[in-house]
Amino acid sequence: LVIQQDGLNAGILIDQNTNEYGLVIDSEATTVPNLYFNQPTMTSGHVLRVYGANSLTTGSIIHLHSNSSDTTGRSLIYVANDNTSATGAVGIQVFQNAAQKGILINQDGNGEALYIDSEATSAPTIYVDAETTTGKVLDIRADALTTGKAAYFYSNSASGSSRNLVEIHNDHASSTGTRALRVVQDANVDVAYFSGGRFLTESGTNGNGAVVNCIGTPANYFFQIRDDNS
Repeated sequence: LVIQQDGLNAGILIDQNTNEYGLVIDSEATTVPNLYFNQPTMTSGHVLRVYGANSLTTGSIIHLHSNSSDTTGRSLIYVANDNTSATGAVGIQVFQNAAQKGILINQDGNGEALYIDSEATSAPTIYVDAETTTGKVLDIRADALTTGKAAYFYSNSASGSSRNLVEIHNDHASSTGTRALRVVQDANVDVAYFSGGRFLTESGTNGNGAVVNCIGTPANYFFQIRDDNS
């Protein structure tokens, strides 16, 4: 079947008025696509568009499902922007107007829920531009931990260049109620442990170098400096 439409109208129109599929493709193909768009000349429109699904309740606009047990490496969804000159093209964009998650990853297997393999050298691998005021820009809840960690930062670079592996910068001098870092320890164990190198505190123009403020009476001492591990 070949249909050629030279007029300004649909090539094929399916008007489905009953509760059944509008189009069914029963394909035995193994290496070629079941549905193929051959080099569309679209410029400012959409090659594939689903519009006006305004009756949705518990349904979805798109549902993609696989139950294959084959262990061959593959991607269920693959988006490729293949031209390096297309610097204005975003791979995937999610626009969420409701007060709900923009993307939800439900990872049930023992693997990374989100893995980023970046070849960027000067641009951030993860960049967050947030308008948060009273909430948290990053919120990690790790209530099942045993010997694991809530966060782990690691570097094995041999470069001798000066750098900070972790840097916290409160850049506005008027934000006098802001602490750069606060650690709350409810357990009877060290609040912080530093190993290797030296500990350096440098006072700024508007503050003190180091202040030890003990609330209550410690069992042994307020502040202790020692030169061994005893």
